[in-house]
Amino acid sequence: VITDSYTTGGVSGDDDHIGGLVGVSQGRILGSYSSSNVSGSNVVGGLVGYSDVSIFGSYATGSVSGRYDHVGGLVGSNVRGTITAAYATGAVTGSGDDIGGLVGRIEAGPVTASYATGRVSTSGDTFYIGGLVGYDAGNSAISDSYWDTQTSGQAHSAAGSIGLTTAQLQSPTDNTGIYANWNPEYWDFGAADQYPVLQYAGLGPTAQRP
Repeated sequence: VITDSYTTGGVSGDDDHIGGLVGVSQGRILGSYSSSNVSGSNVVGGLVGYSDVSIFGSYATGSVSGRYDHVGGLVGSNVRGTITAAYATGAVTGSGDDIGGLVGRIEAGPVTASYATGRVSTSGDTFYIGGLVGYDAGNSAISDSYWDTQTSGQAHSAAGSIGLTTAQLQSPTDNTGIYANWNPEYWDFGAADQYPVLQYAGLGPTAQRP
């Protein structure tokens, strides 16, 4: 278990499985974050490159770039893990397939109460690019999870995620409307011009907002 942990600065690699906090995670990550800018080849994520178990109450804010496939603002490739109460705000760029604001590729595992706002773009001939999730293999359940269609520059995402405008994402200031199923014990919804941020474990709202 990794809990109450963070990274800053930059992470880069010339191979696969590159993450801001963890390259390959086969355990739980709780209450952690990365503000590192991350670059790599395949399976590159702002927090985790390759995730096999669970991420809860965690986020990533750094930019993420991959030369090839499976690039995500939070996770590059989610194989069986759950992602709950998480967000990513960094720009995501890839040259291959499966590029997403939160997750590049999901093989299986649910994504719940999470969002992404970073710009998602490609510098190549990309198949499967999305504001929240680039590619969903069909074995996951994405619920109560959103991306910002304006800041991401993406009108589409994998099935189950919902695209909303900046104002729609910022206007609920408590767990009502689109956030009715988000647990207020874990989220601070802020003011009408702010996105929700986490208040879980050692994470405080003040440090997450400029």
